Amino acid sequence: QQGAKLGTMCMIFVTIVTLFFGDLAISFLFERGNFTPTSLNHTFTCLQNYIVALFFALYTFLYSAAFYAFNNYKTPSLIAVISVLFNLVLNALFVFYGEFGVSSIAIATAGAQVLQAILLGWKFNHVAGLWDYNMVLVTIKALVASTFSAMVCSCIAWEQLLFSTDFIGKGLKLSTVTLLYTILFYIAAQALMLEEVNWLLPLRSVGNKLTNKGHINR
Repeated sequence: QQGAKLGTMCMIFVTIVTLFFGDLAISFLFERGNFTPTSLNHTFTCLQNYIVALFFALYTFLYSAAFYAFNNYKTPSLIAVISVLFNLVLNALFVFYGEFGVSSIAIATAGAQVLQAILLGWKFNHVAGLWDYNMVLVTIKALVASTFSAMVCSCIAWEQLLFSTDFIGKGLKLSTVTLLYTILFYIAAQALMLEEVNWLLPLRSVGNKLTNKGHINR
């Protein structure tokens, strides 16, 4: 459960910052030459759908590994086949009959990933369970901290700051936004007593090593 909590917090952190500011990264990496602002918008829309799929992929990996630990390979394999078939159906519907444009494949992939994670979670909770009060609390706190941080960053008029529109200027803007978001997330997480955020700090790791070394010496 500790791994699930850490993974959930990290994926929420990455998902929210990507949903809000993923276009800055795309602009920094690709917006030059024939890659127009229209191309940027299409790419950003696809990225937003794929990042949602990646969030649920975390639980797919966690639940699949848990099933393997119980020597149960049949359940995750069967659910994976169902997910692939569901993905094919969604692809056909969205590409040929939907009006989602370039986002069709990304939406279909996200939908299939969500279904796979839900089915694996539903089956595994019948065996051992993973979601409890503490897990839900960590998820809510991480969502609140991430959303608050992203909204504060969004309220800043970045266009009025002295960032140039060249490659270096875009890189500085992306770095500044990411750093501010990270700092605000850490402050909000501490205010909400989201203890899992401390496990990501290098100082925590160094402190644990020194503590363990002291116990060994004694």
